[in-house]
Amino acid sequence: MTAKNPRTGSFRILTIVIKLGTSSICEEESHLPLLSNISHLIETIVKLRRLGHRVVLVTSGAIGVGLRRLEMEKKPKKLATIQAVAAVGQGRLMRMYDDLFSQLNQPIAQILLTRNDIADRTQYRNAVNTFSELLTIGVVPIVNENDTISVSEIRFGDNDTLSAIAAKMVNADYLFLMTDVDCLCTDNPRENPDAKPVEIVKDVGALREQVRISSPGSALGTGGMTTKLTAADLATAAGVTTVICRGSAPQNILSIISHLSINPTITTSDDSSVPLHTRFLAKKNPLADRKWWILHGLHTAGTLVIDEGAYKALTRPGQSSSLFAAGIVRVEGNFVADQAVKVVVELEKRNLNSNSDEGGGNGETKEIGKGLVNYSSVEITRIKGHQSSEIAELLGYADSECIIHRPANALKELIENSLDAGSTKIQITVKDGGLKLLQIQDNGHGIRREDMAIVCERFTTSKLKSFEDLSTIGTYGFRGEALASITYVAHVTITTKTVDSNCAYRAHYSDGILVPPKPGVSAEPKPCAGNNGTQITAEDLFYNVPARRKAMRNFSEEYNQIMNVVNRYAIHNAGVSFTCKKQGSNQVDISTLSTGSIIDNIRQVYGVNTASELIEVNKEYREFEVKLKGYISNANYSVKKMTYPFLYLSLDINPKNVDVNVHPTKREVLFLHEDEIIGRICDVIQARLANTNSSRSFLTQTLLPGTTPPLIEYNDAKENQDKFSKSAQTYDYKLVRTDSRARTLDNFYEPEKLLEPLNKKAKKEATSPDKEDIEEKSIKSSSQKNRLSSNPKSKRKRIEVRLSSILSLRKRLKEEGHRGLTDLLANHTLVGCVDDMQTLALVQHQLKLYLLDYNKLSEELFYQLTLQGFCNFGFIHLSTPAPVYDLVIFALENIENEEFFNNLKPKDEIAQIITKQLFEHREMLLEYFAITISEKGELTTLPLMLKGYAPNMDKLPSFLLRLGTEVDWTIELKCFDTLAREIGYLYAAEPPEFCEDDDDDDEAKANEINEEQMEIDDDDEPVKGMMDMEQEKEDNYSIDIENNDKESKKLDSKQQDQSYTNLKLKQKETASAALVKYRWQIEHLIFPALKNNFIAPKSFATGRQIIQVANLPALYRIFERC
Repeated sequence: MTAKNPRTGSFRILTIVIKLGTSSICEEESHLPLLSNISHLIETIVKLRRLGHRVVLVTSGAIGVGLRRLEMEKKPKKLATIQAVAAVGQGRLMRMYDDLFSQLNQPIAQILLTRNDIADRTQYRNAVNTFSELLTIGVVPIVNENDTISVSEIRFGDNDTLSAIAAKMVNADYLFLMTDVDCLCTDNPRENPDAKPVEIVKDVGALREQVRISSPGSALGTGGMTTKLTAADLATAAGVTTVICRGSAPQNILSIISHLSINPTITTSDDSSVPLHTRFLAKKNPLADRKWWILHGLHTAGTLVIDEGAYKALTRPGQSSSLFAAGIVRVEGNFVADQAVKVVVELEKRNLNSNSDEGGGNGETKEIGKGLVNYSSVEITRIKGHQSSEIAELLGYADSECIIHRPANALKELIENSLDAGSTKIQITVKDGGLKLLQIQDNGHGIRREDMAIVCERFTTSKLKSFEDLSTIGTYGFRGEALASITYVAHVTITTKTVDSNCAYRAHYSDGILVPPKPGVSAEPKPCAGNNGTQITAEDLFYNVPARRKAMRNFSEEYNQIMNVVNRYAIHNAGVSFTCKKQGSNQVDISTLSTGSIIDNIRQVYGVNTASELIEVNKEYREFEVKLKGYISNANYSVKKMTYPFLYLSLDINPKNVDVNVHPTKREVLFLHEDEIIGRICDVIQARLANTNSSRSFLTQTLLPGTTPPLIEYNDAKENQDKFSKSAQTYDYKLVRTDSRARTLDNFYEPEKLLEPLNKKAKKEATSPDKEDIEEKSIKSSSQKNRLSSNPKSKRKRIEVRLSSILSLRKRLKEEGHRGLTDLLANHTLVGCVDDMQTLALVQHQLKLYLLDYNKLSEELFYQLTLQGFCNFGFIHLSTPAPVYDLVIFALENIENEEFFNNLKPKDEIAQIITKQLFEHREMLLEYFAITISEKGELTTLPLMLKGYAPNMDKLPSFLLRLGTEVDWTIELKCFDTLAREIGYLYAAEPPEFCEDDDDDDEAKANEINEEQMEIDDDDEPVKGMMDMEQEKEDNYSIDIENNDKESKKLDSKQQDQSYTNLKLKQKETASAALVKYRWQIEHLIFPALKNNFIAPKSFATGRQIIQVANLPALYRIFERC
């Protein structure tokens, strides 16, 4: 069952909030948990999750579980005792949920909320982000009120309200309120047999008048049916469909969602299979997030009573407005700036028998909304009923003309001043959200020395010279109030320089006039060094308004508002460079270029995804003297629920047709032919969007490393169609019984730990080894441990590779990759190694079994790792430096085909040429590939390709020889390509030479050794037969076996038998250890590496590297009768 859009037929993922009350969790008298109800609910939630839906559980019950644990019979009345009981029950309740969800492998998270978390805007946004992240990673959040720290004044009062708030925070599609009844009825059905069920509700207010609510809630809970109606009212206002249904039958949720996805208006009367429930329909035009938060998330501290004129202005349809002081009649309560207040209108009662138009002044009041105030109750009492222009005289400073309005940031006014001054570069520095320091510097025209005395006085402007200029003005501001207002609430310093001035001048201002920087000093501007332009610094903002400054506690929120202002001006003003950062920070938060276009600035501010999906809108209407330019998201752009496409719109209108004196911050303006222009704008945007339907781009979901891929074949259209079937049954012959993400326990053990059982067994079988054996074993262990060691230095910064040759090779890898084989290797399950000598292993991928040649696969793997890790390798240090010349000579001596050297130079000359060539390129080898060759011509390090993996050192001589013969050192691309191939050849997985565990072979070799021991001459040469074999087979493990010829001749037959037994055990132990270590590297290093970022080349599809040996459906066809 997946939700289906009835209009488009497409399937979509739903966000569902389920609220479970205390009466559905605990018995009312015994307080025992109702495990049957809870188990059914958890099974329902897990089924919804497996269908892809996002689920949030809002639960009560902490107090009920706590009462049971403390053996208390009744719920206490004292708040502190209730909190203590809740603290006891909260942990046990979550433990119960965790145990039950864990049985179904569903992770959960606990979220505790209080009213403070909702009332504080920053905490509210943080909670929203936490919900979003948990739902994205597949976790079920379990929400409850934090009863432990809540107090009576700030408690939600019931978890029904909490569930509605949580539904808004996650932008839910459905809110299910689980109760002890099936639905709401027009009356109590137990008392009134004519009571009818209420199935669909469009208006909660009307329902309250029609339905008699008599459910007070249980003795354990705090809510009842009344609180559920309140929750439904809150949720539907936020655009969430709310359902009341029976809590003891949570499986009904699945059926209700299934039917609603087909017909949103279906009822039980239409279809008897639909479970009985009451459904509250979501509002078609839900409130925006911030407005909903202000209306329902905040407690009000007071009341503003307004007149009918202000009421009409605030409730004008389709327009948002601010409340000015002139419209306020009365102030009730005590509050400070930025607190929430109720707004009520006083409806005057007029005397119908009187001809007087005067109101009685004692009319009824009606609440129309809530808002945030810019002034305290004391300040509003002084300015109520007055015009905005009188505020400065009444209070002694000008803060804001609006009472309920988001404050016009001082930075906005300063940016506009800089833009009006012709600036092309604006730098903004902020400290403590702009309250401690707000500084803006530009490269504009600057301020003349003679104007600095009046620049901060009210109504001072350089934009107007005559009254007629009002009709043609085209600047951002002209009333001369921005700087004056700031000087009344901050310490302002201005440093400015004009182009024709010899130096800059600095002056300090307060209350609109010049002030000395310190007592006893002149207030006149002082000459100083400076660049062309103006720097304005406002320090200690609102230093003289303690209540207002105290209300702005969150510096991050203030800084985010500053960023929002800068972002908008940066986008609109292409050609002006904007920079914004915090003081003392080296990182710039916003940086745009003066050469950037509008699209470049949008990309910088809103990201590549938004900018790449924009289409341009450009039109001119000469009859209206309007030019339209903008960008809007095209039809390809997709967004989350409750978010909207991007739109940037710029209107260039003849100034004589615009009235800008409607709003103090010009948030609203009036212009001629408004309706006609808006209609034309809608038409051109609609036409532009319609043209994009001719071409669409669709992106496929990219599987992240380690995630389970879709269980479908690439060319299997039938399975792809059945993907969204309602109840697709998985048959045994198509059942995947393995998980590619599963790991075995030995993956967490080092190979040395796995060898301990073998070492113990060998010790039991061995017969009292002599002192020399013990010393030899100690030498072997020490040598093996110290021969190769990776450099455990601190993690260095990764170097970005920009070489075109490497980038070209990486691009070619992707282009030549085989999608099917890459998916196979990325999501396989290793069955085990089949043949160590032929390097074969079995893996399972979905329903098929494959035979892999892991030698060839690992060679390609290390080739790709060489290209990926280019210039960023770690080091493997050789404990003993290896002379390059000697190793090359050794490789040449071991070439069995003597005809190879016909017409070639002598071997020593070939070795010298190769050694010289490698020595000449040693700096490149070190920098790019971590291959170090010392001044003495010795190899000291190799690249660390995989942590814990070292190459087979037997191949080192041939590797150095091939570097001289197979690598093209003349062309960069070919050089890197062939060199990477040779590194892949060196690191490719190959078994040790003596990994065969064959007793007959061991016995034959031992007999051969004994025969050679019996035939030695009386000279001082060592035993060649033994030394040759041991050197060939044990040299790479740093085993130094010495044999004294004279002592061997003195061995009698009994000692020879004992020596033979010990030698055989040592060989067997060495071979077993090497084989265990080799297989561990294959299983836990090579094959996991194939799952991550490995691209299988297309040549593997036609080669013998990967062979299918069986598939489950075919095996079922063969053995289905067995």
